Amino acid sequence: MRHFDFVRRGIEDLGIPYVLNNRLVRGLDYYQHTVWEMTCSSGLLGRSQGTILAGGRYDGLTSILGGPKALPGVGWAAGIDRLAMLVPDMQIPHPMQPIPILIIPDRNKDAKRVVDDELYRYAMKAANKIREISKCGAFVFYGTESGSDSGANSCANHPQLGKQLSSVLSRSPSPRKVAIVGSNEVAQNTIVIRDSATQDQISVDIDNCKQYIED
Repeated sequence: MRHFDFVRRGIEDLGIPYVLNNRLVRGLDYYQHTVWEMTCSSGLLGRSQGTILAGGRYDGLTSILGGPKALPGVGWAAGIDRLAMLVPDMQIPHPMQPIPILIIPDRNKDAKRVVDDELYRYAMKAANKIREISKCGAFVFYGTESGSDSGANSCANHPQLGKQLSSVLSRSPSPRKVAIVGSNEVAQNTIVIRDSATQDQISVDIDNCKQYIED
């Protein structure tokens, strides 16, 4: 239940409306923890065909398939034909590169770099804020170094900030801006915006970061 409560709190922090359905099941029995469906109220599909995307968590799938251990996993499938019916008959421009949210990990008593629930939820909040004010979108960079084990609700041995920057900036095309959050940003309700070209960065209030994202 702790994992389920963590997921629910994250959804509520992002302001996403949801309805609990204790009868919701998926057709494949390897799902664990949370399963979901996304529905659409458009009259184009009708009530019986309103589900456009569904999925869930399946941490044990790799071991079922013969892997050495159970790895965290999540996935979904969408009805392409249903989605196509909802898209207006118009050209869709190529999207801008989304802004990655990098997390500065804390050190635990074992000297491992970890990200706790509060910090990860704050990173999700920052990503959602950027999605609201910018067309480029945003995502939270999640990673564990090879050889580490991660729990359901934390990032164990999270990569150092420098490695995270190298990873996101090595992509082509690379993001124009990068956002950074850590424990200090959580305490001060701020976010660090970094310009990938100039390497200049500035700490701003998370609720007033629009001009720094779009300039």
